[in-house]
Amino acid sequence: MPKRRIEKYKVVKQFIYHRRLFSAGRFIRFSQDNAEPFVKSGQIIKVDGLKAKELKAKEFETAKLKARELKASKLKAIELESVKLKAIELEASKLRTNELRVNELKSNRRRKRSRYIPSDSILGGPTDRWMHAGPYPIGQGHTAIVNVLKDGSHQKCFREGWIVRCPYMISSEARGLKVMKGIHAPRYITNDATSVTMSDAGVHLSAANMPDNWDAQIGSIILQLKEAGIRHNDIIPRNIMVKDGEIKLIDFSMSTLIGSPFPEPWPNQRLLKIIIRDGDEVMLRRAITYLLGRQNQWKEVSAAIAALGATRIPGSNTKPGWTYHDIPFCISHAAHRKNTLDRAVAMMAAYDFSGKSGLDLGCSVGAMSFWLNRFGATMMGVERDPQSVRVAKALQAYYGLKNITFIGGDITRFLYDKQHYDFVCYLSTFMWLLKEEGLDKAKDSLRRIGKMTDTLFFETSHGDAMAGGAVIKAGLNDKDKMNRLVAECTGLTNMKEVFVDKKWNNRRLVIFTR
Repeated sequence: MPKRRIEKYKVVKQFIYHRRLFSAGRFIRFSQDNAEPFVKSGQIIKVDGLKAKELKAKEFETAKLKARELKASKLKAIELESVKLKAIELEASKLRTNELRVNELKSNRRRKRSRYIPSDSILGGPTDRWMHAGPYPIGQGHTAIVNVLKDGSHQKCFREGWIVRCPYMISSEARGLKVMKGIHAPRYITNDATSVTMSDAGVHLSAANMPDNWDAQIGSIILQLKEAGIRHNDIIPRNIMVKDGEIKLIDFSMSTLIGSPFPEPWPNQRLLKIIIRDGDEVMLRRAITYLLGRQNQWKEVSAAIAALGATRIPGSNTKPGWTYHDIPFCISHAAHRKNTLDRAVAMMAAYDFSGKSGLDLGCSVGAMSFWLNRFGATMMGVERDPQSVRVAKALQAYYGLKNITFIGGDITRFLYDKQHYDFVCYLSTFMWLLKEEGLDKAKDSLRRIGKMTDTLFFETSHGDAMAGGAVIKAGLNDKDKMNRLVAECTGLTNMKEVFVDKKWNNRRLVIFTR
């Protein structure tokens, strides 16, 4: 054996006994028997070196794969946990929302509803669906369809569902039209089991076609309903028509006899509460006011009348919410003196007010000024009670009246105005000035009136009422003495008695002229 090979064997022998090499995580023991195959080309070849590396690489890849799987499983767990948290948060949010809604509903039930003048969230507001024609085309309504027949009459055919639900509608419609007799309503023609035929009612009422005497027609409609003994119960803008200048009500399907109970089932419980509370008159006023676009003006009228009497002014009012004179409009109100029209007519018989200018001293809520303005006069009303002036101004704004103005203040200060008037009304005011300022001030007021006009309408107490004591004390409780005083102070020597108010302590109304 060559020497070189012997030396290599010697080297190998050093590893024979318990020589351990670490390879790929395991120990390999060399012996003399297996040493020779690994000695090649003068080098020591480690046992299973390549296989160990391959195994190590495989194990490393396996470890990496396991780590990736673990990481992926952790990410999935985190993702599932976040989804669960989101679901829990969403459920909690829904519960909070439901709780808020329940609390809101409870608070709405506890809260009292305000009066229906005016508000957008209640009947009469511009967003209320009842105040418009509805979702149906012309000729079609919620409960019925109206067909135009060849003779021009209208046939109202009720929908089958409503006939089943509220079978009384057809009979109520027919009865309502019959008792109205074509006055402020269509004329009844005939009816059958599913329809009612009536005359043409015209077109829907609006601000553009509103008659000039709409306020008087409100009173006429309410009077006709009362005389017919019926309640309409559904007076809303879409149920108000106009034809040839006459305002007409349609849809009497919910009408009832005055004093009779409401039939069951009622189509709309919310509307029923309003009907019971307000009635036809208030609902008609509200609907007309809405069509005119004067809800705010009507609110001011109502508030001003309600505030009367909050501060007591002698001679102006006596009870809260009561006016001194009756208001010359179709408005339900409480008044002490209720014959202003009779006095105004008597004055018109004695004097032509057309085109004249007039001054009303102590006008209160403006009742006489409003009447004379209707007779053609341009009026200026003066009143010291701010509450009464507020009512007068609110009425003037609501009805849109022209050529009439109201001023608040003491009448004695206003008498220093040098403006000339065709006539002056000094009605039941002189006696209060006499009581509070004395006879000299009262006489001075007459002198100044004589310089302002050539015609005076004069009325005063002759010993009656709260200021009557001052009249008696001044010795003017005799009508002749009072007439002489007025004539001397004003220089208006021609006099004529035009009216005696037997309903108000026989107050005498006298016209003085030059």
